Amino acid sequence: MKKILFFPAHSRDTHRTALTLEALKRDLDSGNDVRILDCGAILGGYCALNRGRGKIYCNKCMRSLDKVAGLLDVPRSKFILMRMCKIPDFPEIDSVEKLKNFEIGGINVGVGAASVIMTLNRDYMPDILREQGTVRGFLRTAAIMIGNLERIYREWKFDEFHSFNGRLPSVYPAVMFCAKNGIDYTLFECGANRSKIRVAKNILIHDIQLIKDEISRYWNSANPEEREKLAIKWFADRRGGKYQAMESFTARQKNGLVPSNWDKSKQNIAIFNSSIDEFYAFNCWKNPLSDNENLILKQLLEHYKNDSTKHFYLRVHPNLTKSKRKGSRQIAEIREFSRIYPNLTVIEPESKIDTYALIDLADKVLTFTSTAGFEATYYGKVSILAGKAPYDELDCVYLAKSMEELYKLIDAEGLKPKPRESTYPYAYRTQVYGEYFKYAKATNETDASYKGVPLDLSGSNTWSYVKRLILGRDKSW
Repeated sequence: MKKILFFPAHSRDTHRTALTLEALKRDLDSGNDVRILDCGAILGGYCALNRGRGKIYCNKCMRSLDKVAGLLDVPRSKFILMRMCKIPDFPEIDSVEKLKNFEIGGINVGVGAASVIMTLNRDYMPDILREQGTVRGFLRTAAIMIGNLERIYREWKFDEFHSFNGRLPSVYPAVMFCAKNGIDYTLFECGANRSKIRVAKNILIHDIQLIKDEISRYWNSANPEEREKLAIKWFADRRGGKYQAMESFTARQKNGLVPSNWDKSKQNIAIFNSSIDEFYAFNCWKNPLSDNENLILKQLLEHYKNDSTKHFYLRVHPNLTKSKRKGSRQIAEIREFSRIYPNLTVIEPESKIDTYALIDLADKVLTFTSTAGFEATYYGKVSILAGKAPYDELDCVYLAKSMEELYKLIDAEGLKPKPRESTYPYAYRTQVYGEYFKYAKATNETDASYKGVPLDLSGSNTWSYVKRLILGRDKSW
């Protein structure tokens, strides 16, 4: 019998409650000795994407755990409560790289913190000095998590650690603790749709190699006729703005709308930059040309600044709308490019310009990580990848491994699009990855249940919070 420590991190909404319930129920049914690590708000809110915004967020997470434990009839004897630990004095950290490399007791904790700060700002080049309060909050969370795991491991030597996502400031330090001490860890997340759970063992959910392995595994194990049909369906759904695992941005765009200055007499190159803040902190996604996409763009535009036969249309990823509002350096630099280079047209992230109309009309498509790269190939376009993507080994794009190679690919005449069929394995994986729920039932962010009992958390938080404070967490249900 294995000893499993389960940490239900970030269960702040109905769907994540369903994910937690599904993962915990599977562990309980495994016959192993499962204990639940209960934060009880001791992390102070600096656990995920909320910047420590007070007790309402913490209480919602605790209510989620209370509901899950009540539905699964988990006794309090199976809970391990976190304790406050001594917090070290943290130095001022003034760069993303310094944060990524930050360790506590020889355990890296900075990558998770950096990744979440990038997501909070929707910017992979955030101003870390401006974020010192959040940085310190995340490092405090990491110190508490590591201190508790050290204590628990001494008292109850668990064999495995199970939790949500893996990159959160509360979970990433635990994963690194496990890696250092030779403890297996399993992470869970949402799959291809809200009715699926994705599980990864001893590898981060965000690792690019995991995605590549999944592409191969799902494609090779599928029925040849079925997999091709589902791959083609993915492209149709995507273009049609159908909700898949994530929000569809094209649903808000105007079908067929292109920039008013489109000139068919020129060679038009459509560029799709990346919303990679969620992954960028992880070295496995490192772009071989440059750590900074904007530097690649600047070199490219500088190289062609006097070439009046070409025009570049940069579609800023719609996910960067929030980054624009915050005035990020990434967006500020792009605006400056628009001012300096006359053969560049910048399409703002909230623009209704049709992404697929751009692909259809462009002579070539350039991406860095975006799915638009392999989608362009599907739609019969020459697609160039100047970066790293899960599909970069499928021979569905032209790979530019240096700036010189990039220039040659853009200048090359007579290039033919890569085979359309080469895009199918990645599209198929994106359509099907994960396992369907066995126990919980979920259709979207707000509609989930277990044995007919809704997992809704929208009710009043007051009584649950007061009950935990007055009666103690041991009597919270």
